[in-house]
Amino acid sequence: MRAGIRSASFRHAHRALALGVVAATLLAGLAILGAAPQPSSAQQVEVEITHAQVCPAGVCLPGALQALVDAEPAGSAFRIRAGLYREQSVVPRDDDSFAGDPGAILSGAREVTPVLDSGGQFWTVAIPELIGRERHGVCDAGAAYDYPGQLFLGGMLLFQVDVAGPAELQPGQWHFDDVTGVGSFVDDPSGVTVEASVTPHAFSGAASGVTIRDLVVERYANRAQTGAVRGRAGSNWLVQDVEIRDNNGYGLEVGPGLRALDSHVHHNGLIGIGGTGVGSPLDVLIEGNEIAFNHNGGFSRDWERGGLKITLTEPSDPALPTLILRGNHVHDNDGPGLWTDAGVVGVLIEGNTVEDNANEGIKHEISGQATIRDNDIARTAAASTPGCGARRSSYRTAPTRRSRETR
Repeated sequence: MRAGIRSASFRHAHRALALGVVAATLLAGLAILGAAPQPSSAQQVEVEITHAQVCPAGVCLPGALQALVDAEPAGSAFRIRAGLYREQSVVPRDDDSFAGDPGAILSGAREVTPVLDSGGQFWTVAIPELIGRERHGVCDAGAAYDYPGQLFLGGMLLFQVDVAGPAELQPGQWHFDDVTGVGSFVDDPSGVTVEASVTPHAFSGAASGVTIRDLVVERYANRAQTGAVRGRAGSNWLVQDVEIRDNNGYGLEVGPGLRALDSHVHHNGLIGIGGTGVGSPLDVLIEGNEIAFNHNGGFSRDWERGGLKITLTEPSDPALPTLILRGNHVHDNDGPGLWTDAGVVGVLIEGNTVEDNANEGIKHEISGQATIRDNDIARTAAASTPGCGARRSSYRTAPTRRSRETR
């Protein structure tokens, strides 16, 4: 188990009281009206998907999961059985739901076979799928993480660098040649699995009412500022009890009405959870999640990196927040913990534990109305650029008081 992972009881306990109050209120209202909940006349079709269907004889077929989804009516409930499903991507339809059994993993990576260079100095792997992929982002000097692809050696992420050739590589690094489609590295791969992330997204598209539960989503080659789970074009998605890890850009990209609950979003390349309303209402709820150890690439601190970042959104109703960040454990991110920027108006940030992040714990920047209360913030460094003398502090935001501090 990775360091920093909380128990399920810690993630769920803070929501139990609120759910009980909501349930009691709803039942009381129904009693007053003399009504009772009625079952839906349209029953959701339940579909089991097994590993053998997607990966016959252990060989995963790209597009196989999408084909199985397309064979069923929109609004189906898909149960994904245990197994490692490589190179799979799904564009759901309205009201589709996806739930995983324990051990169900969607992976954007495929195994690659290393070949020792004739000079015996480095290893090469063929990754032709990555040729011509759009580069996006601003990297630290020497890094090439703006190129959407990653290489894993025995589960360890190699750091992608921009060098003249393989002779300049150091252990723990790799380089991709966009002309030949060949990746190079110097670490000995004997006895371990070598994987290259090649598939851009696990879930994407413009559907509404999509539910994703109890899955692991890992090692997708999503471009910076897009998500492995990409809900931006959809509406009213629910992402609950999902582990999202080791992806290139954002782990989760929010869209209008998205709810991210009780999930573990960690070790993603740029940011754990991100998105933009492009000046429109988002009405997003991020509650009860663990957001940790994000930014493991080489993106510049002056550009974007950290735990969570949301931009450009306003409330549909001025009396209600357009973004709620509540009860999350946000820690050990290389950058700010919780960051709202560039015209976010109407945000409620409350009851979060924010600790051990490399920059500001909570950062509300170039934005409007915000209520920031009852957050525990500890051991956070407020440096905005490398080498400018980080200030570290521990404090608790005051209850019931609107914070006026911004950075």
